[in-house]
Amino acid sequence: MFHVLVHMLATKATSLPLGRGHPERNHPPRAYSSFDWPGLDSYRRAPRDQGIFWGPGDIGTPQSGRYGPLHLPSPPLNTPDTLAECCALVRQTADPLEKVVIVHQTADRFLTGGETTEEGTAASFPPIGSVEEKMLASTPARLHNYPPLVSKATQVPRLDDLEGYHPSAYLLHNLAHVELNAIDLACDTIARFSPLSDVLPRLFFTDFIRVADDEARHFQWCVQRLQELGHDYGEIPQHDLLWQGCHASRSHVSQRLAVVNMAQEARGLDAGHRLVSRLCCLDDRRSAAIVARIASEEKAHVAVGIAWFVRICDAVGIAEDMYGTAFREAMDACGMLGVLRPPFNHPARQEVGLPQDWYDPALWTRRRHSTDHQDKAEHGLLREQLEKRLQVIIGTEAYMSSSNVSTGRGGSSSSLTSSGQAALVTQRTPR
Repeated sequence: MFHVLVHMLATKATSLPLGRGHPERNHPPRAYSSFDWPGLDSYRRAPRDQGIFWGPGDIGTPQSGRYGPLHLPSPPLNTPDTLAECCALVRQTADPLEKVVIVHQTADRFLTGGETTEEGTAASFPPIGSVEEKMLASTPARLHNYPPLVSKATQVPRLDDLEGYHPSAYLLHNLAHVELNAIDLACDTIARFSPLSDVLPRLFFTDFIRVADDEARHFQWCVQRLQELGHDYGEIPQHDLLWQGCHASRSHVSQRLAVVNMAQEARGLDAGHRLVSRLCCLDDRRSAAIVARIASEEKAHVAVGIAWFVRICDAVGIAEDMYGTAFREAMDACGMLGVLRPPFNHPARQEVGLPQDWYDPALWTRRRHSTDHQDKAEHGLLREQLEKRLQVIIGTEAYMSSSNVSTGRGGSSSSLTSSGQAALVTQRTPR
């Protein structure tokens, strides 16, 4: 089933419905499905959050301003014209603070003025553009004076191994690494799938530059607090687990949404409150407030992934009761099912539209133990549905061929190839 979804999207056999609102306008549609987080519409419509510094005081709150404790570098004089090229530049930038400046500058260009009139169209906004995959290295650029990345979380030094290291700083350094990776992951999603910009609406790409903008703020807060505690990012070796997921999901947008947003980002929903509690136990209320704010804002990032995954499933005709199966199939195809492990923060996940039976292996037992008869019946039903859809597609192609009817796409057809049609019919239903 998931491979059907991937093939139809990759061959541009469909455009994605966006609910209310013109699909090419920057004016976001309202809730599209029951899986949409109630706060998603407000998140999209809100002005850019420019609270890039954490204000003074025992606890503090985010504050805006060009100058602050981190003394950010000046933005580049000449950045690319398209969103995709800007995001590729973010991936290629080694200095983390230069990276966040480029992200903020890009988000300002592509998100400012997002509340458009009914007459306003995407043509008045900078173009999405497209970049080739060769512009995207397997991992983001990294400063040479940083310790090399390790491949397993168990290889990251423990606090006990770092003599004299502040306990709060240790926790914040780990979180800063996650946030820095999240910047590059969001930008990679934009750049890597920019060739699908004639299938994916503009809103898909502006959603992800908004996510990258948030992650850049989060990273800045963590680094600012690290420096207040006498430390800095880059002092402790870190893992590349997030980039293993990015690499595994590089070929298909649905796999990327499943692995990065709906699985890896969702781990932040599970861990956030526990990290806040640990910082409170250390009597570090300022760090706890920063982490609590980050955890709260991560909900939108998971919700963005769920919303687009559901839309893609719906666009290719996958029934709502099979969305969870499609999600697990995407994770399995990337070899990332191991990310779905407890403990889970079920209320936070369900709040953003992630049903428990999608991600919790404890609820898959009944499915795994279903009878052969049920499996065969379900497989036969899906096969029958696909064959009917193919008959329509093939019939349409035959009519257009015999009548010499133009496709209206500059002579290029968006229909499936013969091999693609065969793949659709012969796909095995995932269990």
